[in-house]
Amino acid sequence: MANASEWARRFEEWTTSLPADVQQTFDMLTNDSVAPPGRRWLAAALSYTLTQLDLIPDHERTGSVDDAFVLRVAYGLAAEHAAKTSTKDAAIIARMTQQEDQLREFLGDELYAKLRRHVSDLADKEVRGRTVDHILADARARGDMKRELDIQCKKMKPAHVGTAEEDDA
Repeated sequence: MANASEWARRFEEWTTSLPADVQQTFDMLTNDSVAPPGRRWLAAALSYTLTQLDLIPDHERTGSVDDAFVLRVAYGLAAEHAAKTSTKDAAIIARMTQQEDQLREFLGDELYAKLRRHVSDLADKEVRGRTVDHILADARARGDMKRELDIQCKKMKPAHVGTAEEDDA
């Protein structure tokens, strides 16, 4: 089991890679080798990154941690629908689902189950006037989302999730 500083380092890594992870995820939205149910969860996670009411508000020091968590859980949900992906995409999915397993270890089964339910429910929510199905079916809606994600990614900062001892130093 990892200690607090190891978890902090891991979450900092996840938030550092978040802009690239968002781009890779967006690219999978039109990838026919990922079945529609899988693409729905990925689109929902991307929509979540654009919401104003996050679990952790984006203006907070650790504001992108929840976005990184949601993205990894969405990959876990999508993985069983991505059996025919390329080697490159399979590697991305494998990395994200392996990190989802780490997240489950960190949260514990009960809290993880609540987060997974939340992520699953995101596929039925409208964000910025767009549903997940609209994003997947309409190139213009995807283009609008892409522009918004690009802006959001430029604002993302790695979360320094220091331990109490580090913060006091």
